[in-house]
Amino acid sequence: MSDWQAGAPASANWDHGQAMESTADTNNDAAFAAAFGGQDSDMGNSGAMDNACRNCGQEGHFARECPEPRKMGACFNCGEEGHSKAECTAPRKFKGECRNCGEEGHMISDCPTYVEKCKNCQQEGHNAIDCKNPMMMDRHGVADMSEAEAWDLLKQASNERDIGDFKEAVQILTKVAPDYTYPRLEKEFRDRGFNIYLIALEKDTGETWTNVNIQGETGKKYVVSYFKSDKPQRPTLANKWPASPEENMDRLANAGIPLDRGVDLCRNCEKVGHKTKDCPEEKMVREQLIVTCYLCGEQGHRVRDCTQERKKPGRACRICEAEDHIAKDCPNREKQTCRNCGAEDHMARECPDREKRTCRKCGEEDHIARECPNAPKQTCNICDAEDHFAKDCPKKGEPGLRPRRDWSQVVCSLCEQKGHGRARCPQAEGTAAANGETATNGNAGAGAGWEIAETATAGSAQGGWEQTGESHAAPAPTGGFAW
Repeated sequence: MSDWQAGAPASANWDHGQAMESTADTNNDAAFAAAFGGQDSDMGNSGAMDNACRNCGQEGHFARECPEPRKMGACFNCGEEGHSKAECTAPRKFKGECRNCGEEGHMISDCPTYVEKCKNCQQEGHNAIDCKNPMMMDRHGVADMSEAEAWDLLKQASNERDIGDFKEAVQILTKVAPDYTYPRLEKEFRDRGFNIYLIALEKDTGETWTNVNIQGETGKKYVVSYFKSDKPQRPTLANKWPASPEENMDRLANAGIPLDRGVDLCRNCEKVGHKTKDCPEEKMVREQLIVTCYLCGEQGHRVRDCTQERKKPGRACRICEAEDHIAKDCPNREKQTCRNCGAEDHMARECPDREKRTCRKCGEEDHIARECPNAPKQTCNICDAEDHFAKDCPKKGEPGLRPRRDWSQVVCSLCEQKGHGRARCPQAEGTAAANGETATNGNAGAGAGWEIAETATAGSAQGGWEQTGESHAAPAPTGGFAW
């Protein structure tokens, strides 16, 4: 709790603690609290005046709906009621202190001891618009260092490629050694191998600003900019960039940084040299922004101050934008024909004679195969994971043997039974026998090329790996894998 609240208990109002301590001042405290809308005169019903009108004090409406004339209060200039300070015709009374002599009752422009100085050179007797002297450079906020320390800061900022720190180091250097010029600095930067470049570009600074070099000379043509490369990095700078380092040096001799000239710009005639209140030309009438209420369409007030009743937003028809019906009941709705029964009063998804759909996986009629909750999980053929397929497997293309397939979970695409694939399906064997096909050892179609059939000669060579007279190859297992 802050110091000004230390003596009072925690309360929603400033004077509530005093009202509890002293019953003699209850009426005064209640009136003070009621004026702020925090408590009523009984001091028991907190917030009773929250719904009262701020204009007339009566309940039942807000200030924007008050039928009574708006009370302006006393004018802050003359103290009279009936008008605001902006509408007051009495001369303005200055109640502050003069910034020149410190006395009350007048401004610095009316001070008898004030002598106006030039904002460009800070000398007396002329204005900034007529000044031909160099600008007084204000460097009181720049750190005081030696020239060697400034060069160390420049080198560090260049190595870090920090343009902000590099600019500050340039200001420190020019404060301790004001004889430096921008061409001399750029030449020194190149000799030291710095990564920051001074490039002179032509820019429009306006009538109230001017380009000033290190010595304070104004009216320079080009603006000194800092870049990390001697080539333009943006297309917008290509036309403004100097064609060669020699041209850049010539530009830097006539370049500076943009600073305020200290001259006034009239907003009436758009000319420099005087303020708007001192403009000799006739005052131009500018169009004022007209405020329009979006609720009633009248001008002069906003929606928050509108006295008309606000309409509750309702659902509008998307076809005709009427509010008494929605799109499905719109009379202008285009006729739609049901694809199932051909009727025009409903669509296929709402058809009462809709054909039943049967799932080809589980046989139920309330869903189709792609929506079947009993569908078998599809696993990756490489790593047996269930969260992806073989085409998305992270182990795809890695060397090494693949894991054995769990044939108990494999579903045959012919008989839709688990435990074997299409190559080992009995229906496939029966079909092959009916077509007159033969197989070694009676295993018709076993493996479908994945297995090496066992031959009558147990000592035959396997896959041509061994061609000698003595065979050490093991017999091929029946029903195994041959990768």
